[in-house]
Amino acid sequence: ADSIARQLLFDVDDHAAGRVLRAWPQLMENVAELIETIPATSAVQQRLREANAEPTRAGASMMSERANEAGVTRSTAYREMREEITATRLRSLSGSVASDLATSEWPGPGPGDQRLEEMSGNLRGAHDLVTRFAPQFDINNAAVASDLAATRARALHISYIATHAVAVHLRIERDTYVREPDTARRRDVSPAVSWLRRVESAEAILASAIRQRPLATAVSHQHEPAPVGLPRLTTAVEAFGTQARRTLGADPIPAEIGLIARTHGMLAGAALTITNAGLETGALETTSTQRMNTAITTSGEAWMDLGYRWRDLFPGERPAQPGLVQAAGELRAACREITHMRDQVAPAETIASRVDIAAATRTLAGAFEAAAGIAEHTRTALSDSQNLTGPARPLDVRARSEIKAARPEQPGPEMLIESTGITTDQKRLNLTVPAPDIVVDGLHRSTDRAGESSAAAAAAGTHVATVGAGDDLARAQEAARLGRAAQASPAEQIAQTPRPGIAEAGEDKRAKPGPAQVTRTARETEI
Repeated sequence: ADSIARQLLFDVDDHAAGRVLRAWPQLMENVAELIETIPATSAVQQRLREANAEPTRAGASMMSERANEAGVTRSTAYREMREEITATRLRSLSGSVASDLATSEWPGPGPGDQRLEEMSGNLRGAHDLVTRFAPQFDINNAAVASDLAATRARALHISYIATHAVAVHLRIERDTYVREPDTARRRDVSPAVSWLRRVESAEAILASAIRQRPLATAVSHQHEPAPVGLPRLTTAVEAFGTQARRTLGADPIPAEIGLIARTHGMLAGAALTITNAGLETGALETTSTQRMNTAITTSGEAWMDLGYRWRDLFPGERPAQPGLVQAAGELRAACREITHMRDQVAPAETIASRVDIAAATRTLAGAFEAAAGIAEHTRTALSDSQNLTGPARPLDVRARSEIKAARPEQPGPEMLIESTGITTDQKRLNLTVPAPDIVVDGLHRSTDRAGESSAAAAAAGTHVATVGAGDDLARAQEAARLGRAAQASPAEQIAQTPRPGIAEAGEDKRAKPGPAQVTRTARETEI
């Protein structure tokens, strides 16, 4: 959910204000439920919950007075009461917004933003897990108490980022039509302004809450179990590949194909982190690993581009299959426990201590090989999709971008833009329209790039994992050369004799490299 919230903020869609506003109240409701479900670490707060006491400011004052009776700090008791007050206020505010959305003219009925809906699903899953295992929590255990505090802080931080992103979308909606030079296309923006004020109120409530419990402080004390490492990564890669192929073979919706593409982009980022750690620690040979990293970067960019293109299309009437969502989440978690230390990328030495980097490289090479096959399934699913539709504005922007890319010799605003087949009225009302042919052609090209780059990354990764590092490469090449020479006929041996000034120069370029020496700091990249 944290990753999706940041993506929602950094990758703002100029035409998604209505969709994000429709999905926002449910997200706030799920955040409030999660915060209220997390067991309190102070005994005073626990007794108030058992007595069904309402969280109020008077209760917070009483909490501070009675905190010493339970042997907890006053600040801990006060923070927990403030967080429950925040949850109550969020529930009330989001409930009123949801009620008013049902009768408002703008944004009117329609689908919600699939990213916010995915976040809501993740928070519901967290709520269900806490509800199931809460009776087993020992709140007197320092590690358990730290984890509960970090969970509260994460929930508040995620909801703050998402709410701020919704406010940004609404401001863009307001400014777009206020500054529209064509008076015929201007419309009343007072509904957007009204919604913006209410969302900003929720943003202020959340900002006050996260100041009381900063995320960095809470996460720094979070208990981290020992990572499972390679077994979990291998299982997650295989499970996701199986689920992705199963989904693509069963009439997939754009949201599912987009999730598959974004997950492969995430996997490419994790692979870069692991191979860069191998370079820094000398576990991988430099030249072949750098070649693999180049292929991985290209593959990650291609898969993310494919995910963005599918996001332009209508999300469909049903959510993504739970099995696919769960498999993607498990793969993300398996990668993060190797590559990250809490919320930061782990040092190379830490990554090397968690997993055998050479074995992990072999696993990742297999994952990219499977990704090339999944790209073929994606191409088949795309060919079978006869009625691709989406909102008029994003599809028009994508179509014009494709036209510009097809004519690089005519840059600048004066370039002639052909008709995309989407009318002005359709764009003004953002109606659901068939995807233009040029957009569908772009999907085909992007799918081809994802498959080709994944195959290249798999080939490069297999080479790195097979030959080993440093002197092992030279020994393998020398053994292969001697073996070929021993099997050659006398005439062939004469023909293979190196000529002075020619063969030696070519041989020196690749034979007998020394141990791997890392001369630069590995770039830590997440896609």
